Amino acid sequence: MQSQRISSIIQEYDSQGYHRTGTITDHLSANWLVDKINSIGLSATKETFPLHRVNPITSHIKVNNSIIDGLPMFDCQYTDESGIKGTIGLYGDNVDIAVFEMNHGNIDYSEDLLDARQSGKYKAVIVLTIGETPGLMAINTPDFGQNFGVPVLQVSSESKEQIEQVIYSRKSVQMIVHANFEQSESYNIVTEIKGLNNNLKPIVVMTPRSGWWNCASERGGGIACWLEVMQHIMSNKVARDVIFVATSAHELGAYGIQSFLDKRPHFIKKVSNWIHFGANIGAAIMPGTRFCSSNTQLKEITTNALIQEKIIDATAIDLGVILGRESAFVANLGAKVIVLQGTNALFHLQKDRWPISVDVKKIAKLSKSFNQIAFELANII
Repeated sequence: MQSQRISSIIQEYDSQGYHRTGTITDHLSANWLVDKINSIGLSATKETFPLHRVNPITSHIKVNNSIIDGLPMFDCQYTDESGIKGTIGLYGDNVDIAVFEMNHGNIDYSEDLLDARQSGKYKAVIVLTIGETPGLMAINTPDFGQNFGVPVLQVSSESKEQIEQVIYSRKSVQMIVHANFEQSESYNIVTEIKGLNNNLKPIVVMTPRSGWWNCASERGGGIACWLEVMQHIMSNKVARDVIFVATSAHELGAYGIQSFLDKRPHFIKKVSNWIHFGANIGAAIMPGTRFCSSNTQLKEITTNALIQEKIIDATAIDLGVILGRESAFVANLGAKVIVLQGTNALFHLQKDRWPISVDVKKIAKLSKSFNQIAFELANII
């Protein structure tokens, strides 16, 4: 039954399309998640926040008659429909357009990349995205809403050889990064299960719900675990209130969690503990499980729950090192958190699709462990 629920959740989520914040798919997916919460027997709130959505129009490099398609950085300046013409080369070369590589695991822009974007040395920048498998590994945008510097185009690792040939030949290229902005909105999905003692501080269970592509294994496992904990707490009395939030705008500087906290002054101090379901939980390709926690007590609770479900391959990150954008954001404000995260060869790639990217049995075991963790945290007096 549990595995069937998890399978259905991830399959439906994957089928909705690209989960980019503020899009029609994002809005429909928010309504879908509210319906799932309602089916458990709870009511949910769609908390709205505004944004200027980036709509890419034309995003490519043209060399002679060859086209290399790409994706803009969502915090850069854009070209008009004619684009920019010039030579390309590595950072430091005397060229018009600088080429960089960003690898799987890079979460921030390098100093050289920032310099190339802002110094005026280059007309534009090309970023070759290098994931664990070939493809365009879209890069999250930490500075969304602060469009700065020159146009930046992300391209697939599959184009690396062609880009290198163009650099060697010194041929001029045409690069178009044409987009417009549209006023839009997105939603954090929030619900709450009341505990028996409202004098106790609540716990929060959160997960992101947005991303660049279909995100079957990147986001699907976290959403499934989030709903499973909800179902478990609904079926068992707990002392503390349990607040659930699924945030949007993960790929855009984790803006959703900021909006959630902006609506709740001093909320961090009012919460006992946080559980964060991060990326790649139960990914099937290059699988791996990692967890981290703010203190020894939370680490012991997590370790014991994983052992009880015979999960022995989970790696504990150094105490106090917090993975994940949203979880790190609240931890930096003083929150005590437990984070579950995985590894994934299809991370941020279009190939991250149901069913090949997902290990449902593993997600089911992990969700059972975290049902236990949430129950224990909600009953600590």
